Amino acid sequence: MKEKYFAASNSRRGFVSYYDDAFGGTERVYIIKGGPGTGKSYFMKKIAEAAEGARLSVVYIYCSSDPESLDGIVIDRRIAILDGTAPHAVEATLPGAREELIDLGSFFYGNGLSARCSEIAELAKKKGEAYRRAYDCLSAAGQLCEAADALILRSIDFEKLKSAAARSLRHLPNGTEPKKTELCISSIGMRGEVRFSTLEEKAKSVVCVRDVLATAHIYFDALLAEAERKRLTVRISRDPVMPEHIDALELGGLLFTTADIEGARAVNMKRFIDRATAAEVRREHRALTSAMDVAVECAKLALSDAAKNHFALEEIYISYVNFGEKEKFTQEFTKKLMYDIM
Repeated sequence: MKEKYFAASNSRRGFVSYYDDAFGGTERVYIIKGGPGTGKSYFMKKIAEAAEGARLSVVYIYCSSDPESLDGIVIDRRIAILDGTAPHAVEATLPGAREELIDLGSFFYGNGLSARCSEIAELAKKKGEAYRRAYDCLSAAGQLCEAADALILRSIDFEKLKSAAARSLRHLPNGTEPKKTELCISSIGMRGEVRFSTLEEKAKSVVCVRDVLATAHIYFDALLAEAERKRLTVRISRDPVMPEHIDALELGGLLFTTADIEGARAVNMKRFIDRATAAEVRREHRALTSAMDVAVECAKLALSDAAKNHFALEEIYISYVNFGEKEKFTQEFTKKLMYDIM
């Protein structure tokens, strides 16, 4: 089972990064630079294959905009190799001591890219405009979600909900050194919506939180508050559109998720909703959530447009990369890295 996460999201707040949680705490960090099409993801995939062949653990961090591309990998919980280009620009703070820069742009040959500068600039401009449209739509979706939340919160029995959350965690012993890690399992990007099943596959036990009237995040907040009171170590996944909302929470091998898992225990949010109060706002709530869905779909269309320009840029850059020399470098780097780790 590959352990896969996203360390960023395209959200109502624009681009949100969880890079510190993904790569922080590692002993050594390799920061890759280079434009689109220079093979940053391929470089990391080849290193990951070698690490797995050496029976080392590998955590895969995928790009939230393109889930077929890697943003980084973590080997043996000690070594991080990551894409340090925009929008998640990363620079070395302790160069040589902890971080090392890898410039894959050094494998360009000739001056062909200079001759195509205006074409590259136009594609980059169109890609940026598409992303701005997407973020405008996601911002609108977030505002609609906030309005829907405000309506339904009046019908929630918070005391009952908090008590239920506390009971769900009562069998877990209190911790001594709490830690909170935030990495997403869902994204909205250039290939639409994608969700990884990593947390379900790793969990010893799963509880499904039935997201009635989009209220599951309130139960997750109560679970997190109880986990913090008990000083437990937790892993949090946040909703890609609404990063304020948790969509999965794992602690001690116990996973709470909004996913529908066959045979899993369930918490139905109907238990905490006053039907009469909810009925008063149901039509308005439904209209707001429907409008939110439309705004998200519009964001997906804009991201699809961004993809066309992004992949066109990649095609240009790819044609000017000396892949023979780059492959030689990849093999030499991987061999040395495996030797140093082992």
